[in-house]
Amino acid sequence: MRSWVVGVVALLPGVAMAWSPGAVTRITEGSFEDVAWQGDLVVGVGPEGTVFVTGDTRTEVPLPARAVVTLDPRSEGPVTVVTCGDTGVHALSPTPGSEPRALTPAPCLALERMEGTLVALLADGMMAVEVDPPAVRKLADVTHPRALGVGSGRAAAVGDDIALRQDGRVTRYPAPADVVAVAPDPEGWVLAVAGPAPHLALPDGSVIPLPDAPRALAAADLGTGDDAIGTLGDSLLVRTGDTPWAIEPVGEPFVAVSARAGACPEVLAAGPTGLFRIAGDCEPEPEPVVAEADGEAAPDVPTAMELGESWLLLRLDPGQSATIQLSDAEGKAQRFYAYGGPPRLTLSEHGMLRYGATRADIGLWRTAIQLIGENGQRRWTGIVLEVRDDRPAIPVREVADRAVVRPRPPKGPWAVRECFVEAGAIGGASANHRTEWSSVGLPDVVPSASPFVAASCAGGSPKVSWFAGVDSAPAFFYLAPSGRMVHLLGATLGVQTGGGAVRVGPYVNTGLLKLSVGVRAMLLPFETDNGSRHGLFVRADAVPVNLAGSLSLGYAWEFGDL
Repeated sequence: MRSWVVGVVALLPGVAMAWSPGAVTRITEGSFEDVAWQGDLVVGVGPEGTVFVTGDTRTEVPLPARAVVTLDPRSEGPVTVVTCGDTGVHALSPTPGSEPRALTPAPCLALERMEGTLVALLADGMMAVEVDPPAVRKLADVTHPRALGVGSGRAAAVGDDIALRQDGRVTRYPAPADVVAVAPDPEGWVLAVAGPAPHLALPDGSVIPLPDAPRALAAADLGTGDDAIGTLGDSLLVRTGDTPWAIEPVGEPFVAVSARAGACPEVLAAGPTGLFRIAGDCEPEPEPVVAEADGEAAPDVPTAMELGESWLLLRLDPGQSATIQLSDAEGKAQRFYAYGGPPRLTLSEHGMLRYGATRADIGLWRTAIQLIGENGQRRWTGIVLEVRDDRPAIPVREVADRAVVRPRPPKGPWAVRECFVEAGAIGGASANHRTEWSSVGLPDVVPSASPFVAASCAGGSPKVSWFAGVDSAPAFFYLAPSGRMVHLLGATLGVQTGGGAVRVGPYVNTGLLKLSVGVRAMLLPFETDNGSRHGLFVRADAVPVNLAGSLSLGYAWEFGDL
């Protein structure tokens, strides 16, 4: 019998760089609200004014501001700094004696750079600001502006609603309360939400609970070209590439950050006690290594394995069994969930993995494992399990190339994102048309009630989606001119808006001889450990032709994370 092997499989071929914060050093003291850079120059702004720092040289300008950018951070030419504050938007130079030049006197709430274009959030909307010559052009109206974010060729402003500007067009979506920051994501936009339950709202409608209210969130270049970074108390919120969001403690309460690209990017941070430099900790992932055990006999199966960012490779022969306690290399995971793998593999919530290999399982199996921390933070890793037989060994690199499993929301307007089952009661009434003997003697309005069951699925975009389903209320009836109709089976098609805990929208419901219109709402404040939502289901339905209507009230439960 061959020996089993435990090894490490890198998530991506070659050397992968995963950014995390390293040493934190102070650049200068003061109270700052934002930071920018160009070359060796670091610029900080706050209520006390604007500060330029180059090496040990510090220059101060009495221009208070809350946001700052440089026109071209990677340029080796002259530096133009643009600030945003209560006195408007100003351009200035770090050259001693230079005077600030007003670009617009309108109070400014936020300022970002979008591929060479300055985007400012002013009291009356999202604006494009030109420096030379000074000019301001409206990109979108924004009522009660709160936050601004930019991505590649797109910008988002949050006020009473969310205004998205891309390709010269503006689209609008409902804005959750307490949004404090917005940043681009490969699938859309991420919202940082404060309030009593702080969280990140992701484009697929899911949320990541946070232990504290976030302060800032923005696109960044941390090495993959599609990264984002934010501030959360004395920690950073970091997403590099398509890896999940992570909370990285740094020990200082920063309010704004700006990434400076390089072989190992560093992050500049502004806070109430000064400007800081956060070095990057970019140790390369090791090349895949698999250590074969010597000898013919299979060694004892280990009782524990440690999960990190890289996937573990486990090889077993048919007839072997494993009972392994999994743990988190970072020490943060409180719960473990497995997705995929051979039929008899089980993983308890506390990380106990059990599996017995058989000849029916010969081949490669991929098991994605979700690690959930104490405050709801989620990370993904996994195990590649090979049940071997008399076959040539599979090269480790081939296993690595085939091992990446990262669940993503489905794409395309017709892709199903979620499905629910609903159960409850329906009550209603219909007008008595007295067209059959059985209705004679009944009142003018005839009531009816019944239990009901339903199932529905939804898809499309995270914010505006279609939904379709079937429902039955076998004891419910209404009176029609053609006689008594029983609601044995109906089909529903509609559209809805919302995501996360709330979904609401109109629909059309039809049966063999019935056509009705209505509105349904799903209030889903509860979430299971695997992310499925459940809560209240309400539906109001009207049959105008027959002067009938009903109200359904029940409970909805998501039965698949699609």
